[in-house]
Amino acid sequence: MLTLIDKKNDVILKLAIEGYQFPDNDQDNWCYVSLLAAQGAERYKIVHPALETHNLIEILEWFQCLASGHLPHREVLVFIDPCLQFSLRYSDEKIVKIEIELAREMEPDFRLQQYGHAVDDWRVLFDLRREALPTLVAKMKAAIALYPMR
Repeated sequence: MLTLIDKKNDVILKLAIEGYQFPDNDQDNWCYVSLLAAQGAERYKIVHPALETHNLIEILEWFQCLASGHLPHREVLVFIDPCLQFSLRYSDEKIVKIEIELAREMEPDFRLQQYGHAVDDWRVLFDLRREALPTLVAKMKAAIALYPMR
């Protein structure tokens, strides 16, 4: 669904939808989200029911606004399970800077190194080229289409 790279700090984050938490329950919209967080030789993987289907749509719409050159209605996306947060930090005609915060169950078990220093929380700033956002949005749409709101 989403792969982000911070070249300055050698960080890679990959998020993917793995399925409904309760596939046989049409009233439940929680989805398992897999996370891979890597920095240098360190790796952290987890699959956690972190988002509901309507959250996936919120994230998609947030990125669609950014791709179209508009500011989203909310600068920060926070969800019921506060283990994942998206924040807009800067936007111009060429670049969009977003911050991803990983907390609780999704927080990696190794300390993040930012600009040569260990930091206490897992907040990573990603520079996204505005021209790359439509491709990112298309990949997100394809992933979300497999797990519609029930």
